[in-house]
Amino acid sequence: MPPPWTVVAASAAACALAVWLLVDDDEDADDENTPQLCELCLERPEDQETDMTFGLCYQCGRMHCSTCRKKMLMANMQKVQMNERCMFGNKCPWCRSPMESATPRYLLLQELLERRPKGRHVKHCLFECAVMREIGLGCGTDLADAIKLHKQAAARGHGQACYRLGGFFDDGVGVERDPAAALRWYERGRELGDPNATGCCSSEATRHFCAVARAETRKRVASRPWERTPEDLAMAGLIQMEDPEDDELET
Repeated sequence: MPPPWTVVAASAAACALAVWLLVDDDEDADDENTPQLCELCLERPEDQETDMTFGLCYQCGRMHCSTCRKKMLMANMQKVQMNERCMFGNKCPWCRSPMESATPRYLLLQELLERRPKGRHVKHCLFECAVMREIGLGCGTDLADAIKLHKQAAARGHGQACYRLGGFFDDGVGVERDPAAALRWYERGRELGDPNATGCCSSEATRHFCAVARAETRKRVASRPWERTPEDLAMAGLIQMEDPEDDELET
């Protein structure tokens, strides 16, 4: 039989571990919806987007702002031009996992959600998966599942997901048309700082303009342009091809 003091020590250690786990869960819950600065520049929010999307590691789920991501891409391009073979490919600044993969992004995001179901990355992963399910990018089209994912992202504080949910109810896409429900989602998106939702709450004219823009977007994505060649897209009038003769004249 073990000495009494060892039993007491083991019990104290078990209690301390249980308390640590409970506190850690609470901290994760609070941290999930707390805006954080990008840990690379300490200047901009980690999920800030300018001319490209922010960086997201598919392994650890940590994020960095789009400005830092652009700098990383530029630095990697310079290393490729200098034939530094060992430096090919962007890697996560923290876990050193590859930031790019041949695996479809939808599957990578789903795997990340299963592996790390808590954290600030979750609402962004849910929103992006919802958009992909909505238009069928890298997966099958399923509006019911897209709306479900948008609601999960909105519940975690994603403003753009609230705007898109308002659009579904405003346009009667995937759900029965309900302008009152649409306005509630727009108001929630405005509270979270989404500019489109704010505009829809401010005036009926802006709300109508957004509805027209959404209809045009649905027409464009219906042809699945990401699966077509640039020549096909130019023939359909979706993009404009550059004339090589113009390039020769410029040089």
